[in-house]
Amino acid sequence: MTTTVRAFSATQADLADGTAWTNIGNVGADDGTPATCRPAGAGFTATLRATNFGFSIPAGATIIGVLAEVEAKSDFADDVENSIKWVVGGSDAASLELSDFSALPAAYSVRSFGSLALPDLFGNGNATPAILNAADFGVQVQYSTADALRFIYVDYIAITVGYQGPRGGRLLRMR
Repeated sequence: MTTTVRAFSATQADLADGTAWTNIGNVGADDGTPATCRPAGAGFTATLRATNFGFSIPAGATIIGVLAEVEAKSDFADDVENSIKWVVGGSDAASLELSDFSALPAAYSVRSFGSLALPDLFGNGNATPAILNAADFGVQVQYSTADALRFIYVDYIAITVGYQGPRGGRLLRMR
């Protein structure tokens, strides 16, 4: 039996590599109150990093999959995801671009990245409880706009982990 845990980010950071975000703490809850960014002209938002999801997956558990969800929208349909990556050990996993550079919708929509059936999300071995439980594990997003006067909105960033208890032991369910 698989246990599934979903959590929201407790720590957010603006990496200052593009136009700054406002209210970045708002991505830590699914409440309709977004972080916003308005690049000056055609350009990029700063990278918005969400970490510290507070997982407490038991040591020895087998990770079944990891899924990131980002609920976002844009004022215009030609604004796109520029980069969405896992953050492992406080650094982006550069070789693991999750984005397919899709256009953002004009209404809030949840985009999912990763899979609850794919534990090898880092490309170099399975995700482990220690990695996923770490405060510096997460996901980061960056968007690009085609013109000025456009806002990008991110309501929340969530991660869901599926796992099976250690060595057939008792399963824990968290909500």
